[in-house]
Amino acid sequence: MKAPNLRYVILTGVAIFMLGIGFATNNAWGQGGSIAPGGPDLQTTLEKGLKARRPVEFQFIAQVVELVDNGTLPSSVVITTFLWARRHRPFPFPYFEFGLRNQATQLGIAL
Repeated sequence: MKAPNLRYVILTGVAIFMLGIGFATNNAWGQGGSIAPGGPDLQTTLEKGLKARRPVEFQFIAQVVELVDNGTLPSSVVITTFLWARRHRPFPFPYFEFGLRNQATQLGIAL
């Protein structure tokens, strides 16, 4: 079995640490907060992190943020799917959409 890439391990550790800081300070993503004080909100994070380019991609992200804001979709599902999709370069958005639709279907949430 191939050993994990050191860069990937370090970046994953930093991401998990930053998520912990965000949750420890009660800065919920779905309530206009960010992962760190002064950081980008959930919508900006998804748009930039997933390299959204087309209007349909921005609409999907806006729908996801709205569902998180009203409590229908758990932010933890969005965050874990975002981190998973970011590994699929150079265009992570299709993976995010596929993964999130899959997760939402299992939770009984229509996207």
